[in-house]
Amino acid sequence: ATGQPRLAELPFWDQLLDGDDPLLTVRPVDPDRDLGATVRQLSVKVSTEVTSALLTSVPTAFHAGVDDVLLTGLTAALAEWRRRRGQDPAGVLLDLEGHGRVPLTDGADLTRTVGWFTSSYPVRLDVGVLDGTDVRSGGAAAGRAIKRVKEQLRAVPGDGLGYGMLRYLNPETASALAALPT
Repeated sequence: ATGQPRLAELPFWDQLLDGDDPLLTVRPVDPDRDLGATVRQLSVKVSTEVTSALLTSVPTAFHAGVDDVLLTGLTAALAEWRRRRGQDPAGVLLDLEGHGRVPLTDGADLTRTVGWFTSSYPVRLDVGVLDGTDVRSGGAAAGRAIKRVKEQLRAVPGDGLGYGMLRYLNPETASALAALPT
């Protein structure tokens, strides 16, 4: 957490977290009012054909993972939703969770360990200005969005593991990262 390779990641995390992340609601969360009992749910069934494409052919076509495709869908939906509400659609700040089983040094053998170590790190994803209808229909805009999100995810250093180390284990960088949006 205090080594030079991790410290070199600090400018990346500072830049990523710099700036506001607009609320998804018209008001901040009120812990006295916003309770589990007031949660509403919407369930949508997706056809087998769509599910199959999302899990196989779409990721293959874009040399992407299923996570890349699903995060693109979420980011594009939020951008369109914000645009319709008159909000700035640019970017959404998310925390991603990883399995945390990234070897910290060359030659580290994790094959005899059990379980996940779990890492959590922020990403700011932005699909850019796109035609929502073209994205939903799987047109060229969808491909551009997947490529853009995939590139943003691949830019995260060290599978995001360094964020937690700098935020929680390095006493010289922890307070600076704690002051930034999450």
